[in-house]
Amino acid sequence: MDLLMDCVLFIIAGIGAYIGAYAKEKGKNQASKEDFYDLKEQLDQNTQLVEKIKSQISERGWIDQQTWLVKRESYDAIFELMFNIKTYVDRETEEYDEWYYHEYLCYDERIVRSGC
Repeated sequence: MDLLMDCVLFIIAGIGAYIGAYAKEKGKNQASKEDFYDLKEQLDQNTQLVEKIKSQISERGWIDQQTWLVKRESYDAIFELMFNIKTYVDRETEEYDEWYYHEYLCYDERIVRSGC
């Protein structure tokens, strides 16, 4: 009878260990399942946030590009006007130098005698 009792206790202990391990694994699975939905929700929120940031960066890049195009056109116009001003000043300087040189030569008494 002791042998039978030992066998029954051994079988009950084995079944108890199996049920305990099963319950533990089932509990892990249930916790993972609950965590899965929470993690999925967080992932959805993160994905939406990342897409929003990407959209804002793309929009900002487009705005910067359009702003640069307008600035470049303005810079081109300014440089063209500055070049025209430089050309005008150079021409006026040359004319002044010619006039000054001519007047200097014509009013110098030594050169006036030569028939300037």
